[in-house]
Amino acid sequence: MHLAFALYKYFPYGGLARDFMRIANICIEKGHSVDVYVMEWQGELVTGCNVHILSPNGWSNHARVASFHRRFAERLEHEQYDVVIGFNKIPGVGVYYAADPCYVDRFTDASFLEKLNPRYRFYAAAEEAVFGMDSETVCLMISDVQTELFKEHYHTPMERLVALPPGIDLNRRKSVDAQQRRKTFRKKLQLAENEILVLMVGSAFKTKGVDRAIKAIAILPEMLRLKTHLMVVGEGDAGSYEHLTNGCC
Repeated sequence: MHLAFALYKYFPYGGLARDFMRIANICIEKGHSVDVYVMEWQGELVTGCNVHILSPNGWSNHARVASFHRRFAERLEHEQYDVVIGFNKIPGVGVYYAADPCYVDRFTDASFLEKLNPRYRFYAAAEEAVFGMDSETVCLMISDVQTELFKEHYHTPMERLVALPPGIDLNRRKSVDAQQRRKTFRKKLQLAENEILVLMVGSAFKTKGVDRAIKAIAILPEMLRLKTHLMVVGEGDAGSYEHLTNGCC
């Protein structure tokens, strides 16, 4: 089959990007032809994939995303794909991998004026285009909680909400020598046995709450705080968080 995949941004540290990569590789291994459409691609290209970068126009983030939607829709008009798979909420996709939470649920208690905001109206409309009653998109769900929220807001028929089984890459599971590797790593960092290492992994530091973690550690009882270390691994602007660390600790 000739497949089209679409996601806003590919970067090798993102969970959604890794999920996309794993699914794309499986499709390629099974002999399918894969085209990928993105606004931005970071890192090495995928062997066997035809990557198309549709650089969007617009000053705001939602304007750029809207531009990408239009350019992607134009490409679909001139291509004959068997299935179109979206990893973000993109109107017109046949299958959506539901990695993102329900957008409109975050605005349940928002005022009427807040919902007039162009950003809200755009993302709410894109979500409805995927989950709404008039859509035919099949949604691959990875969270029972989110499934119920989408049903509540959009009355999406259950036959379009496919629950995926839990899974994890084998290379992410605890290895048989995990304890020895832990000891070696702590020795490298010169951590005593009574010291605590808190690890945060993920990009988009603001979204992941790195600032909250720093503030939480800063208000620990002194004896506990002095033996607690925070390590943040990922991609993001670390400058403001380093400044916050200096101010809190």
